[in-house]
Amino acid sequence: AYFICRAKVHKILCHALTSSLLTYLICCLRLFKQFTMLRKQQLMYYRKFWSTRFYLNDQNSRLKVAELAHVWNELVQCSMLEE
Repeated sequence: AYFICRAKVHKILCHALTSSLLTYLICCLRLFKQFTMLRKQQLMYYRKFWSTRFYLNDQNSRLKVAELAHVWNELVQCSMLEE
């Protein structure tokens, strides 16, 4: 869901740069909606990350935590575009 979200943000940005003022404002609203969705994804992964950290003794869990940490970093970087 996160990567679909990210692709939509990119598409909306490209559209906004080549449009009229009204379309630009509509695009800004759409971007706001996409970033809100990204925030929800961020919180979801954050919860998963912390609920998984207690099972570090297991090899699979260690891999899962590493994967979630990577996704978390991606989400943080993407949300920085908002600021």
